Amino acid sequence: MKKVKYLILFFIVFESIAQNTYSSKITYRANYNLDSPYSNITELIFNKSSSFFYVGDDIIGEDDREIKVITYENDFHEILYTDLVNNLIFDKLELLDEVVLVKEEITKIPWQIDYESSETILGYPCFKAETLFRGRYYTAWFTEEIPVKFGPWKLNGLPGLILEVHDKYHEVEFNVEKIENFKDAILIKDNFSDNKSDYTILELHDYVNKIDEHIKYKVDLLISKLPRESKAVDVKTYKYKGVELDYEWEAKSNKD
Repeated sequence: MKKVKYLILFFIVFESIAQNTYSSKITYRANYNLDSPYSNITELIFNKSSSFFYVGDDIIGEDDREIKVITYENDFHEILYTDLVNNLIFDKLELLDEVVLVKEEITKIPWQIDYESSETILGYPCFKAETLFRGRYYTAWFTEEIPVKFGPWKLNGLPGLILEVHDKYHEVEFNVEKIENFKDAILIKDNFSDNKSDYTILELHDYVNKIDEHIKYKVDLLISKLPRESKAVDVKTYKYKGVELDYEWEAKSNKD
């Protein structure tokens, strides 16, 4: 009986480790031409059921007990965890000097696939897909030779890994730079998906409202410091331009 119990415990532990280990890493160059243009290195690490998307270039690799361990510095810009099993995305980021997890259900993106359009990227045959997602028209190139539904950031749902994607005006774009498949598994040391209770969790709707309130506060503070004779029309009507331009609940509210 004890052997059976130990065997069951072994499989539970093994399955838990397997779910938290990853063997593939994609490096993208992200370019943004928003309020102020900038670019950075991003990395997507994934297995069949989940992925971590890291924004920033403070990345260190080290070896630990024959398992390659990826450690990310604390001064990250953003870490996004996509969980296909539970249909959830958790975005780990800073909000007003506090590290929070922004939670949302995975949105089913209405991709239109064009199998007539193809090209080769880093040796992988790719097909074209287009969609409208949160206010932006995206064109993506994906490969079915890596049959996972992931891509950079929140762009997912195609029958293959997204290697390149950009919006209509090239204000947001991700271009693959390197594809790595490791012989040994990668263990995510700072896997916050296992200790979500350590953070404040906000629904996406609440997070967006807090950001809007914070921007309004900053704008009002700026206006209050202007000379009385100054015209502040342009400042008052300023709207923050991010990657996401609108959301599903806004469209529903407009219909109502």
